[in-house]
Amino acid sequence: MRKVIYSSLLIFAFACGQQNNSTQPADVEKKEENKNSTQTMENKTEPTNKDTSENRSVVVDSLSKEAGERKQNMNLNPYFSAYEEIHTALASGNLQAADKFTDKNLGLYIIYSNGAMPKVAHVYSFSQFKTDLNQEIKDFKFIQEKKAAVEEELPKVVCDEHPYDKQGVFGQQVNIYTQNPIWEYTDMNEKEKQAAQFTAEKITYTIINTADYVYCFGEIDGQIKLLFLDLRTPCTA
Repeated sequence: MRKVIYSSLLIFAFACGQQNNSTQPADVEKKEENKNSTQTMENKTEPTNKDTSENRSVVVDSLSKEAGERKQNMNLNPYFSAYEEIHTALASGNLQAADKFTDKNLGLYIIYSNGAMPKVAHVYSFSQFKTDLNQEIKDFKFIQEKKAAVEEELPKVVCDEHPYDKQGVFGQQVNIYTQNPIWEYTDMNEKEKQAAQFTAEKITYTIINTADYVYCFGEIDGQIKLLFLDLRTPCTA
């Protein structure tokens, strides 16, 4: 009887041991699967964070490059430097800062239009400017182009999808009024037209910002001055 009981206990112990041994590998495999799954998720998230960082770096580098190009152009071309100062001042409403680029003797001719025919206002300060519809200079938008100004042939008016055949800020050593005396098509009297002609002959450099306006500069007594500013938008009545 004792032998039978002892044998039964041995068989029971052996069976329990077999059961424990059979479940242990399954637990290990499950833990390994969870570990591998966690590592896979971590590996998936790493490229996302890395890509975001790289994209942010590209944007920062691009902005830094544009700012660097703009600063370099300003240093190399004094007309670009004057344009940047005037444009920034007018965009922010700082008329006093922009006034330092108007000549106290020649003044500034600002061209605008209320319809098909051009109008010309002769002022000595931006604060003096007012259209026939009582618009002041602050009522006109001055838009900063993202790209730095470049010195090359000025864009041509094409009146297509865009008013100009290329977009950006362009400067060229040219007088655009040599063949196009705009004041001749205005209601200015003869004396006023002669004064405008006299000032226009001193233009040595023209800058066109295709997002806003045309800026004509001259060098007066060794200083760069804004002589003409055309506020009209091409291809519009």
